[in-house]
Amino acid sequence: MKYLTVSLTLLAVIFTLQLSSDAQKSDAQKIAVIVHPSNDQKIDLNTLRRIWERSELKWKNGDSILPLDLSAKADLRGAFSKKVLGKSPNQMKEHYTKVRIKATAKPPQPKVLKSAKAVVMVVSKLKSAIGYMPLADAKQQKAVKIALELA
Repeated sequence: MKYLTVSLTLLAVIFTLQLSSDAQKSDAQKIAVIVHPSNDQKIDLNTLRRIWERSELKWKNGDSILPLDLSAKADLRGAFSKKVLGKSPNQMKEHYTKVRIKATAKPPQPKVLKSAKAVVMVVSKLKSAIGYMPLADAKQQKAVKIALELA
């Protein structure tokens, strides 16, 4: 009987650890859209798409939106582009070229930064900035606010 109790306890502990590990894995695969802590605008997937397509250029308070991208070679950039825009980074580059050719007031492309750490630094300092990073890392940041989680 004592052996059975110990075995059941061990199974319960293993099961709990597995659930915790699965939750951490899922956070590691999710993307957090981050903004300055003072930014209170509601951001959904459609708003995010318009921001990155450069058809939405200003926050509701009138400030210009500064979207921040990672390098086109970064895996996270590819995942973000596919989830939000349904396009690869190269397809987005073509999109930005077309937008700039058609537009009279040339909207700037998202600013490309080298790392998620750089994105956090800029977003934490500029109220108009918006960027993305792994959700697990974003949850550790105090200087930025998670505006949207992408699965």
